[in-house]
Amino acid sequence: MTILSGRSGASSTGWLHLDRLRQTGKIQLGRSAHRAELMPQDVEPDGQYRVTRNLVFRSAAPARSDYASASSFGVIPADTIIPARRAPESPYARSNGRQYWLNVVSSDR
Repeated sequence: MTILSGRSGASSTGWLHLDRLRQTGKIQLGRSAHRAELMPQDVEPDGQYRVTRNLVFRSAAPARSDYASASSFGVIPADTIIPARRAPESPYARSNGRQYWLNVVSSDR
């Protein structure tokens, strides 16, 4: 997986922030074979998914107490296939809607 800005030659476990789209309730992941976006409950552990837009790859999900952001490894570009380590975390209730965080593995190339 290519990371636009980050460490070179590294393999990292990190987190992707996925907004639930207001119109459809879907998130920015599709099955690896196509870009049709999924509902959060459709993401399965160890599944392969296609990122449907550029997403920031972070070292950790935010703290639930204050939603402080963890450091960024870089950006995972749209159309990248990523392996999900587990199902998304239960949603974070934010003023702009529910937000999900997904634990994934990335390797710079």
